[in-house]
Amino acid sequence: MKVTNTKTSDYVVLSGTHTITNVTGGLAWKIMQSTTGTVTHRHEAKDFTITFSDGTTRQWSVNRLRTFANNGTVKTVTVSSDHKEGTTSNADSWEPTEMVLIL
Repeated sequence: MKVTNTKTSDYVVLSGTHTITNVTGGLAWKIMQSTTGTVTHRHEAKDFTITFSDGTTRQWSVNRLRTFANNGTVKTVTVSSDHKEGTTSNADSWEPTEMVLIL
């Protein structure tokens, strides 16, 4: 998949397999629209490649949880992780040689 910044024409190309799993069941769009409750999705990708417009590449991995919640008054989307990479807990995304946390 290629993502382009229309202002600068810079881009990134994402190559690899990403898996989205509906952990809890239910439909996130219904939670955000009108139904009360919670739906959690897990996004996993191991060693996918990012190619930047200057030709450089990086290998990344992702393991994050996205939780959509509606209590009837407040709607929230929470991004978290339960993954441990080396000695770092809650690793959302990382390069194999370097830890990067985005929480």
